[in-house]
Amino acid sequence: MINKKILILVSLLLISFLLVGCDIWTIPVIENEAPVIISMPFTKATVGVKYTYDVDATDENDDALTHSLTTKPDGMVINFTTGVVTWIPVYGQVGGNDVTVVVTDGVKSDTQKFIVTVKERIPMTITVDSPLTFRVGEPYWFKVEIVANSDVGKSVVASFGVPTSTGGVEITGILETDVGSDLTFALVDNVFQTDPFTMEDATANFRGTFDEAGTYLTTLKVKTTSGKTLCSRSFTIVVEGLEVVPLVVGDSYGGGIVAYILQEGESNGVYDYVEGETHGLIAATADQSDGICWHSRPYGLIIGATETALGTGKANTALIISSYEDENNAAKVCDDYTNENYSDWFLPSKDELEKLRTNRDTIGGFTAKYGDYWSSSEIDRQSAWSWIFEPGDTCDCESTKEAAYAVRAVRYF
Repeated sequence: MINKKILILVSLLLISFLLVGCDIWTIPVIENEAPVIISMPFTKATVGVKYTYDVDATDENDDALTHSLTTKPDGMVINFTTGVVTWIPVYGQVGGNDVTVVVTDGVKSDTQKFIVTVKERIPMTITVDSPLTFRVGEPYWFKVEIVANSDVGKSVVASFGVPTSTGGVEITGILETDVGSDLTFALVDNVFQTDPFTMEDATANFRGTFDEAGTYLTTLKVKTTSGKTLCSRSFTIVVEGLEVVPLVVGDSYGGGIVAYILQEGESNGVYDYVEGETHGLIAATADQSDGICWHSRPYGLIIGATETALGTGKANTALIISSYEDENNAAKVCDDYTNENYSDWFLPSKDELEKLRTNRDTIGGFTAKYGDYWSSSEIDRQSAWSWIFEPGDTCDCESTKEAAYAVRAVRYF
């Protein structure tokens, strides 16, 4: 019975095989697909600058992929597993360089061909006029220009040390970046430096005022934030002492015009003549009045401002002011005058006024050139001395105090 059942089963299987065919026994086969490179290569490089290209490929079968270069310039390598291409071009490789990348799964592969064009590296440049010439105590401006060239886009810091003489003496005074600068330098631990910035063409404007004469040197450096120096430029600052030029009558000085210079044996009451030094009288740049009285009341009391010599005008003026208090007169308008923070002006004595008259054309600005000017020298209770400034007239006049004459203030120096 059992054998009969087995025979029936075998017969059915045989009939099924004959009816359906062989496909009932076929195992499906998965076809192997080639990998595909999907990344775009970098085709530009610079001499001395590391070139990197990360080859990226896909594989439908998720096979392990390997990478190789079948055509490449000397020095270029590719990581067998990751596909990262690295290379530092040299000067002999300037121009086009053929590259062929092959990615394979061990059976099938994909190929990428391209040309990397190498250009020469143009180094960064720093331009600054050198030597830079200053004068003690006088401000001066200078400019530093940095051109990035092939270093554009790098993260950098610019810095320079405090300028120092060959004898190790540091410059003193003020040095700071001025308006219009792309970069700002701050002094930190004796080094002027910027914050980190992304390199591009930049300008730094500096303003300096220095205290001591000398020659000072320093070096401006631009470094990557990792410390690699990209460019440096040394420059020299020369600070000259103030040139002493002897003053002459007519020079602008001390809030006015030099009107007279002391000669040997003379004194202006504040300074005596000293060889090699310059002292004398300074006149205001213009008249303080073209017509004002010495004193408004005729026949008043004599107050004792009778000194006439060089060096006595200031004391005469003080006596007039104290005697006539707030009266608006020739002495008061001189005493009230202020220019360039100088407030020690006074009405000149008779001899001091004569110095102004002698040098009137060089001093200039006399509105009453052909009229009378008051001195501070009193004659008596009715009169005081004046000088006529008319050319050729040598008159020193005894004038009534209430007369309205012109006034020019002076001060000693």
